[in-house]
Amino acid sequence: MGGKPSDPDYYRKYYIEHGERIRARVAAWRAENKDRVAERARQRVREGTSRSPERNRRSRARLKAQVITAYGGRCVCCGETETEFLSIDHVNGGGTRERKVVNGGGLSWRLARDSGYSDCYRVLCLNCNWSAHQGNGICVHQRSGEKP
Repeated sequence: MGGKPSDPDYYRKYYIEHGERIRARVAAWRAENKDRVAERARQRVREGTSRSPERNRRSRARLKAQVITAYGGRCVCCGETETEFLSIDHVNGGGTRERKVVNGGGLSWRLARDSGYSDCYRVLCLNCNWSAHQGNGICVHQRSGEKP
């Protein structure tokens, strides 16, 4: 990797390389320390240092917009551009497995960004994503040969 520990890119690259092992260790620690984790969360709420739901929403919206823009800003199948309808898709499947490992669906946006926008992800509208899920990875637009 060649970076210095003070270099932010060093940590990003390290996490991309070793993320699965790190997430597994964190999940195991959290499972063993549920009471401690819950008490710390309650303490942050009491102190007013927990992140507000509105701040979280804005942060997720910025991340989603950033990833969508990096992947072309539209559904790769039908061309839909309305951000509310767009989702991240795993080109070769494996989204369910990834969500179980990282403990949540919203992290796919972050993983897509942290992977350097690798070609294992793509942007699909929710209709095309569901259709591809139902059609063994092939959207109805591609199965029927039509383009909307």
